[in-house]
Amino acid sequence: MAGAFQVQLDRVCAVLDRWTLMICQVVLAAMTIIACFEVFVRYVLAQSLPWAEEVPKYLMIWMTFLGASLATRRDMHVGFTGFVEWIPLRIRRWMLLLGRLLVLLFLYYVVRWGFILTFSMGFVSVTAALQIPFFWIFLSCPLGGCLMMLQLLSRTMQDFTDPHWHGAASLPSQEV
Repeated sequence: MAGAFQVQLDRVCAVLDRWTLMICQVVLAAMTIIACFEVFVRYVLAQSLPWAEEVPKYLMIWMTFLGASLATRRDMHVGFTGFVEWIPLRIRRWMLLLGRLLVLLFLYYVVRWGFILTFSMGFVSVTAALQIPFFWIFLSCPLGGCLMMLQLLSRTMQDFTDPHWHGAASLPSQEV
């Protein structure tokens, strides 16, 4: 039963990941185009668009929460892999599980309080230039948190059912 659930969860997460990646690419392109257009309008035409500062800012908020789920799926968030590699594999698995459970607990509260904030304050005020309810901006937090929870659950199930898993030592080195 757990095997069928894991397969379905992996499929759902893969589809969500593809869609999230496409959305983030579109949002990044839109932010770039709007910012360049605003520079052109401001310095060449000596005008200013009232919405050109607001839209990229809110798109960045959405991209941050959506992009965090992409990083969660790829296990690319910041971690102490150097320390973890010294720990024996048996203990490493339990430490990874404990760490991921703590992250899931944190994300639960992000989602819970994100929805509370979104539905209690979201329709009370509107953005300055666009006059859209803050509900649509606040919604990025709980939705991004839900995506991160799903991706983390899927990743954890994959890691703990893989007989060849070696923990952080098996991850490729990612230098910035």
